[in-house]
Amino acid sequence: MSSDSFSATSNEPRVQRRFIKSPDSKVRDDTLAKINQEIKQKDIALAEINAQLKKAVTDPKVSNERKTLIGELNELRKTQADFKGKRDLINNKIKEIDASLKRKIGEVQATTSKNNFKSAEEIDARIKKIDDNISSGDMKLVEERLAIKEITSLRKLRKDFSGIQTQQKSIDADKEKIAALKKELSGLNSKEVSAKYESIQKQLDELNLDNKSVNDKRTSLYNKRNALQKEKDALYNSIRKTRADFDEQYKHFKQALADERKRVADEEAKLKAEKEKSERSSKTSKILAEATQPAFEEEIDTVHTLLNVFDPSYVKPTKSNKSALEKSTFVTERQGRVIEQSTEDEIIKKDDNLFFAGSGPHKSSKKGKKGSKKFTLEPDVISSLGDLEIPLPLSQDDVPQTVEALKSKLQTFTATQEETTKKNIEAAKEKIAKLEAGWAKQDAKEAEAVAKAEAKKEAESKEAADQE
Repeated sequence: MSSDSFSATSNEPRVQRRFIKSPDSKVRDDTLAKINQEIKQKDIALAEINAQLKKAVTDPKVSNERKTLIGELNELRKTQADFKGKRDLINNKIKEIDASLKRKIGEVQATTSKNNFKSAEEIDARIKKIDDNISSGDMKLVEERLAIKEITSLRKLRKDFSGIQTQQKSIDADKEKIAALKKELSGLNSKEVSAKYESIQKQLDELNLDNKSVNDKRTSLYNKRNALQKEKDALYNSIRKTRADFDEQYKHFKQALADERKRVADEEAKLKAEKEKSERSSKTSKILAEATQPAFEEEIDTVHTLLNVFDPSYVKPTKSNKSALEKSTFVTERQGRVIEQSTEDEIIKKDDNLFFAGSGPHKSSKKGKKGSKKFTLEPDVISSLGDLEIPLPLSQDDVPQTVEALKSKLQTFTATQEETTKKNIEAAKEKIAKLEAGWAKQDAKEAEAVAKAEAKKEAESKEAADQE
């Protein structure tokens, strides 16, 4: 900071920080220790159950026999599955052939249902019978014509029945295929396999019944172990929850601390800014107030006082304020500068003026020479004359010259007082402008530094949040 800035001091305004209680880590640690102790107890119980499971085993002979029977059952299941697949395949073929057979029979029935003949042989027999009747010559002409017409119709029908014969052969062939497939299906009877399967299953059931106590014990141990494992998992979940709760509380605690630090910093910065503003205002007001005081006021008052001292008849103007220098200030009978004078000097003695102090009564010599006398000045008078650059009077004879010099000084001060005062005011305004410019620059730097710090803090907070 510049010399015009206000640095932090011990009397800088401080903001009371609120107490924020942190989460109790001891409570967390005690809770975790208690849960871990419970987990150790669960581990001990689990170890005992595992030891009991190692002891609760089936007789190796029984196990081997059971294993063999289970293998045979698996083979039988495979055989039954093969049989089932083949039966399903044969049944599907039978269904297909049977559907084709029913369709063909339907076509034949549709053809034969239009007349009374069921086969070509019946038609041939009817044609032969009509021919024989015509050949006998017993028929009338009309009857014969009708018979010939019927023969023509029967011969045409005979041609249609030739196709029915072919269809009938196909129907017979399908029937034979179905019979063969059914015979093959009967060969895939799994009764023997099922009987063997039931026998082996019965043996397994007997083994399991004999070994039921061991299985029940193992089942009970497994159930206990599973229950203990669930309880142990629940305890681990409690540990995770306890830690997560503490971490969340600590996170809120840190955030509360940060918020409190920010609040305190903001309020202190506000107080500091207000203090600096007040001090700056006081400083500029003081500079301007001092500059607006009439110039040479103190010097003029000093001159008035000195004139009154050296010339008791001098009357100080009433418009002047009371002088900081009083006549009595310059007079004392105990101290003073002693100036030795020659015997020719004449001493002017005034009873009402203590400024000059003689050495006491003296006797004149018969020759008319006067004795040795002293001329003294008070230290404050000597100092004031020196400040005004007026020569010291060495004797009473020099006093008028000193009075004239003081009046000359008074005239000079009075003549230039107004102009000098204006110059002082302008100089004060320039000084205030420089101070305000410096303060503005300083405030801008501080604001920039605060902005950078806040940006850095925000970036760090964001990075920490991303990592979480």
